[in-house]
Amino acid sequence: MFYTDVTDVVETSEQLKEELERRRVLMDLTGEMFVEYDHVLDELTVLGAFQPYYDGPERIKHFSAYAEQHHGERNMQLLDKANAHVLMGSEIVSLERLITRVDGKNVWMSISGRTIRSEEGTLLKTIYRFSDIDDQKREREFLQLQAASDDLTGVLGPSALRSLVNRCLQEAKPQHMNAFLIFDYDDFKGINDSYGHPLGDAVLVGGANAVRGVVREQDCVGRIGGDEFCVFLDGITSIDDAACIARRICSVFPSVGEFTLGKPITCSVGMSVSVGSNASFEKLYREADAALYQAKESGRNRYVLYDQDTT
Repeated sequence: MFYTDVTDVVETSEQLKEELERRRVLMDLTGEMFVEYDHVLDELTVLGAFQPYYDGPERIKHFSAYAEQHHGERNMQLLDKANAHVLMGSEIVSLERLITRVDGKNVWMSISGRTIRSEEGTLLKTIYRFSDIDDQKREREFLQLQAASDDLTGVLGPSALRSLVNRCLQEAKPQHMNAFLIFDYDDFKGINDSYGHPLGDAVLVGGANAVRGVVREQDCVGRIGGDEFCVFLDGITSIDDAACIARRICSVFPSVGEFTLGKPITCSVGMSVSVGSNASFEKLYREADAALYQAKESGRNRYVLYDQDTT
């Protein structure tokens, strides 16, 4: 009969549990998510503050088969790009990716990773760290957009407007509706010829300020060039919302002319609407521009919604 003193075994087990709990607390305190992939066992473990971004199993055995079965799902997007770099032989991974959180919001994540190899060079593990950098990235983008504003009117310039619209479209959820409006001044050449360029510039500034006063805080106003401006309405509930903004734009222009020139002026508006992320700045611009042309041809001082069957 053999007797075994299990005291040391118990103490070691308790120490291991304490160490694992200490690591988990430290990870939670950082507010970051960690993923460890064991290439030998084909096992994946998720640690840290992962709840806002991942709601799958914390430990996945036979991960390769699991990843193939769940390819394209939201939870897998966290690993697909990073793991591809490791499989291509990258020892260090450093990426920024737009991912969808558990609550459906799209956020930017910084993904960094390192591989661990045996002395013989066999790939043993890869450890990834996921950090939410959405606030920092959007702040940087905001500052860049501010720096790229139109010198005369203070609204976004064409390059900044294009970048911002394309980003919003890429992040749009399937049922997310947006509207893109182009407006320009009716007979702006006549204004310049009759009153001179300084007053013409004053009219442009007055019109841009008036339009910013009728759109929402999250909407974007930009100047494409000359007297042509654009408005991007990010997240509307219906086409009527866009039509309401278009009517407001048309309604503020007479007072801009009265204040600057002593006589009313008018504008025309072309609109295009998109749902989901299948549109681009270029597509919406072409459609809104075609609708603007129709508004001009129909007598000016009005708005027209793009209709591919009639435009």
